[in-house]
Amino acid sequence: MKEESLRYYADKVVELGMLALVFITPLIFFPLAYDVFELPKIVVMRLLTPVILLAWLINCKLTPRPAVTGQPRQDRQTHGQAQTGIGIQSLYLPSLLFLPILFLLLVSLLSTLSSLNLYNSLNGEYQRRIGLYTVINCLILYFIVVNNFKGEKITLLIISIVISASIVAIFGICQHFGVLLFKWTIFPQNQVFSTLGNPVFLAGFLVMVLPLPLSKFLEVKGITKVFYALSFLLIYTALLFTYCRGAYLAFLGSIIIFFLFLGKERIIKGKVSLSLLGLILILITLSMSSRRVVIIEREVSLKERAVSIFDLEDRSVSIRLSTWDGALRMIKDRPIFGFGLDNFVLAFPKYKSVKYGRLAGIERGQARAHNEVLDVSLNSGLLGLFAYLWIIIVFYRKTKLLLRSAVRSKPSEATASSLAYPSRYLFPAFLSSITAFLIHNQFNFSVVSTLMLFWVIVGMGLSEKHPIGGTFLSRRAPEHEKVHSPQSIVHRGQKGRRAQTRAQEHKSEDRRQKTSDRSTGRSAFRHDYIGHKCPPTGWTMDYGLIKGSWKLSIFLLILVASLGIGYITIKEFRADIYFRKGLNEVSERDLTQAIVFYEKAIELYPRELFYTYLASAYEKEVKVKIDEKFVDKTIANYKKAIKINPLNSYNYNNLAKFYLYLGGVEGKDWLNKAVYEHKRAIKLDPLNPVFYNDLANTYINGKELKAAIKLVKKAEELDPNYANIYCSRGNIYYYQGLYDQAISQYKKALRLKENYQEATVNLAAAYQKKGLLEEAVKRYEEALKLSPSSGVTRYNLGIAYQKMGRRRKAERKFKEALLLDPNLVGSDSHYYLGIIYQEEEKFELAKREFEEAIRLNPGHEKARRRLKEMGSI
Repeated sequence: MKEESLRYYADKVVELGMLALVFITPLIFFPLAYDVFELPKIVVMRLLTPVILLAWLINCKLTPRPAVTGQPRQDRQTHGQAQTGIGIQSLYLPSLLFLPILFLLLVSLLSTLSSLNLYNSLNGEYQRRIGLYTVINCLILYFIVVNNFKGEKITLLIISIVISASIVAIFGICQHFGVLLFKWTIFPQNQVFSTLGNPVFLAGFLVMVLPLPLSKFLEVKGITKVFYALSFLLIYTALLFTYCRGAYLAFLGSIIIFFLFLGKERIIKGKVSLSLLGLILILITLSMSSRRVVIIEREVSLKERAVSIFDLEDRSVSIRLSTWDGALRMIKDRPIFGFGLDNFVLAFPKYKSVKYGRLAGIERGQARAHNEVLDVSLNSGLLGLFAYLWIIIVFYRKTKLLLRSAVRSKPSEATASSLAYPSRYLFPAFLSSITAFLIHNQFNFSVVSTLMLFWVIVGMGLSEKHPIGGTFLSRRAPEHEKVHSPQSIVHRGQKGRRAQTRAQEHKSEDRRQKTSDRSTGRSAFRHDYIGHKCPPTGWTMDYGLIKGSWKLSIFLLILVASLGIGYITIKEFRADIYFRKGLNEVSERDLTQAIVFYEKAIELYPRELFYTYLASAYEKEVKVKIDEKFVDKTIANYKKAIKINPLNSYNYNNLAKFYLYLGGVEGKDWLNKAVYEHKRAIKLDPLNPVFYNDLANTYINGKELKAAIKLVKKAEELDPNYANIYCSRGNIYYYQGLYDQAISQYKKALRLKENYQEATVNLAAAYQKKGLLEEAVKRYEEALKLSPSSGVTRYNLGIAYQKMGRRRKAERKFKEALLLDPNLVGSDSHYYLGIIYQEEEKFELAKREFEEAIRLNPGHEKARRRLKEMGSI
């Protein structure tokens, strides 16, 4: 009795756990973390999966084991007593998908081992997380669904998915109309993202769910029909508001597949309901088609957005095509196992074209190829693509066969058939959902919510195939052991009559055995192998039964690994929260507390990004006051980030820019180090204009203008719209004394990049050199509005005021500069303050300022001369 009770509760945990998982995952987000959307979803999935898996294993352990299939039937009378062990009911792995999934897992493992970055391939790229852990997690969920969810349980799973998607849709619709529960800074122009963080991700999720409420809408009656209709309309409306063209195309393709497989008879049967629903859809679409929103700095209507998918001149479409071109060249270089899961962002810079750089801009990174076929090939090679296509083909082929079986069955046979009558509506929905997933992902890519839903739907689609009970690996019994159902016998003359007689005898024997079981008190649970025709390929697995202890060991190993990954994920989540706290403290200018939070995040989970931001915080401390301890910690943390991910070119560039700063303060040795790091960045990303321009600035600071000119020209060839190039060229002209040319270049930079603070300051300095002091002051004031904390700008403005004879304003600006940036402008600010006091005959104050300038910079000859003039030296 205790075992029966435990089995019951274990089964409930599996059921409720899966229902909770598919309901919570799309909905959950956590604003207090840095990764607001994907990390909370992955935490939920990785924590619930081990719980569900453990419950399934308990259920399997306590499930009575029937007689071994390979024994002769007369022996089963004595050996068929109920046993406990690994229950074959729960551990049935469908033969048609077992091999392709096993092959996919093997290829993924090999791809991970040969990966460009092992960490990325295991855990997934930050804020994407489709690494090996996630792949294994989704495969576990597939086997849980396919073994435990049939009939009414599938209906409950669908209801949970539909309710969750409806809430997600409501949230998105509220965003579109400006009703926000939380304030966000991303995608503010009516392109909704709801609880998934990106309009593309939201669209991919919604378009997969849409066929499910549609199928149930046609199946049910009464108030439930209204519920599914409202859910469908809500999800459709939110889908429109994503303005995602790939999803629109996916919706069209999935609807065609749905009605194609639904069949003429059922379409005619539901024509009234379908007509009404279709009319409402048309009205919603027309009412929204004229609304104009801003997408990527361009105002468009819904109609224009949908039509633009065929416009090859559209910027987004051109970027996709350029990305695909680079991806094909990547596949050519590593065709077998690819670059490793989730490593596209690291490998792509060496393969991107100049055209891509000009289209996407310098700030546009690319995390994926935005095409499922290319992404799979890049992640796990052509072998991975083969496994992926194998799974898809088997799913479509098998689901189509199951649909035909469901159509042939009569409603009266629903209770007796392994394929229940409602499956006539669900199978088209499953096919349609997977079709939507595939079409959408030819222009985008999967995230946690969509990938999990994909495997859950595949599991639901194939779960109806499995009889109650089955072997670990499906086994074809010898002819003398098979029990043929009367429907499967082809009656051809005497052979057919003999076969029918044998089948009737077997059925009578089954009834006698069940009666005997009940009379002796044994469990009535048993399973006789029902012989099926071979798949069309003629292939079947014939491994026989595998011992329960072996299966238990494998699944316990998976369980322990899942628990370990779950524990690591919790630590990662806590680290992410501390990291977000650190960012908040930086915005509040409390660098000390920010460093504490960053270090706590690293202690919990040492991630490359955390080290980079910790180094940046120490760098800010250095700019307040040169401290060798902070200098060393800045360099050490940048190097730790490089060690974790040596393929991230920006890590080298960040270190180079810090060396450049130190070079301006402490001497040329640091500039040589900066040049070295810049060149390492360029080696990893040879078509990035940012790195060439930054290296040019380092040469400009070292007065190596010829080398700088060549680099600026190279950067302009890569991206003529990159404003920083013209600021750097203006700096070259400035140091050459060509102030008119410098002013022209600074103005060009400002035309390309409005509110460009550095160009504004340098333009003011050029006006100052030309003696246009009023214009210079005006530009300096503009620059201060853009960057109020800039000590250098205040220093330059102080010089302008001094030359204009406005001593009090000049004095104030020099003192402000000393407070904000004492390292760069400290000695010179003291020097000019000394001049002001000397001109006002405040000789003691002047002497003190000159001495302070010399203390900070012993080589300050101008300050020494001033002191000498005053008779102090």
